[in-house]
Amino acid sequence: MTPFELELSRDGRATTIHVTGELDVASAPALRACVVSVLEQGQRRVIMDLAKLEFVDSTGLGALVGARKRVRESGGELVLTNPLPQTLKLLELTGLNAVFMII
Repeated sequence: MTPFELELSRDGRATTIHVTGELDVASAPALRACVVSVLEQGQRRVIMDLAKLEFVDSTGLGALVGARKRVRESGGELVLTNPLPQTLKLLELTGLNAVFMII
């Protein structure tokens, strides 16, 4: 099991949150806090790179939905990138693939 980590990278147009490990009841608050911090810094385009996200539970899905809501309420957009097959399948099974922009 890979430890949960969040790493930020920025370019002139967006902030990318690189998510590693398991997004679950224990780690979801850290993701929420990270998104709030990014928005407080004035960033409105947020990319969440899920290439190293190995597991998501229902609380983790809730954190992703909450992140999308917060970003949209601030006038921005949230994009999910590089989901692993199991993450993409979960998003499809829950219908969230129709809610999120996934590239």
